[in-house]
Amino acid sequence: MDKQKYFLMATAYADNELRDEGEIAAIAGLIETDPDVRREYQTQVVMKQVVKKHRSRIPTPDSVRESILSKTIRGSSLST
Repeated sequence: MDKQKYFLMATAYADNELRDEGEIAAIAGLIETDPDVRREYQTQVVMKQVVKKHRSRIPTPDSVRESILSKTIRGSSLST
C-alpha cells in the first residue's frame, strides 16, 4: 500500500470513520511506527480542533432552514 493510502486511512481514523477492526489496528500501528503517517494523523487532529474552535456560531435562520427542508426531506424538487 502506498503512503497516500495510509494518509487517507489516517484521516479516516482521525474522523472516527473506520469500522473494520483490522484497518483500525493497522493504522493505529502505523501511527505509532511511521513518522510520516503519525505527522499526517496529528495534522488532521489539529486541523479538526482548529476548525471546531473557530466555526461559525451563528444559527441558521428559520427561513433558510425551511427552504432547505422543503427541497429535501419534504419531497420538493431541488430544481424549483
